[in-house]
Amino acid sequence: MIKVLIADDEYLAREDIKYFLSKYDEFSVVGEANHGKEVLEMNRKFRPDVIFLDIKMPVLSGIEVAKIINDLIERPEIVFLTAYDDYAINAFELDAIDYMLKPISEDRFNRCIEKLKAKLSSNEGKYKSNNTGGNYRNMQIISAYKNGVIIPIRYNDIIYATICDRDTILVTKNDEYRVNITLCELYESLKDYNFYKTHKSFIINLNYIDRIEPWFNSTYNIIVRGIDIKIPVSRNYVKGFRERMNIN
Repeated sequence: MIKVLIADDEYLAREDIKYFLSKYDEFSVVGEANHGKEVLEMNRKFRPDVIFLDIKMPVLSGIEVAKIINDLIERPEIVFLTAYDDYAINAFELDAIDYMLKPISEDRFNRCIEKLKAKLSSNEGKYKSNNTGGNYRNMQIISAYKNGVIIPIRYNDIIYATICDRDTILVTKNDEYRVNITLCELYESLKDYNFYKTHKSFIINLNYIDRIEPWFNSTYNIIVRGIDIKIPVSRNYVKGFRERMNIN
């Protein structure tokens, strides 16, 4: 199923897109946003494959939203919607897959859908054929949110990652950051760089372990250097942890 987020401050415009999409069984609308900030929140929450994005919206414009989304590790395809044709250059500079002028005809919308299906199909094949899960996996930088801006964080600056209120949080020596991927997806990126998942809610950089305390039922607590926290090693992860740390 292809997940779609519709972002337009005009209710009738959103209804038009939903009507056109209703004829395609493989597309599912997961959310509707009527201003730019809401688009970013829904993108983080629903992780859509496609955003139909109006350019002129309150709070943040579609162009501003696209610039932020383009810096994310996992970014949806963007189809810009607008009543004006003077934004086309900006749209394609931001790598939008399509740019549709309002009012949108059904024939024009159908051509957009065919383009989307072709692009998403090729992306799926690329990621399946790459053992690392996509070219971005080879990067040693991850981008995170902080105070409304994107902060690049080097892997070796990450001490641990955890879950808080369903958000994935990176913890460094000096700060905490929210990232737009699940903990499992994050671990796929980090596991080849001396990180280990010790618990369903924790990933730790092994370089920052200060000491390891035996705990009940053959589990452990990890004392992290420079941070006042004990990170658990649950029973499901103990065997692998012992092997990684050469605990006999």
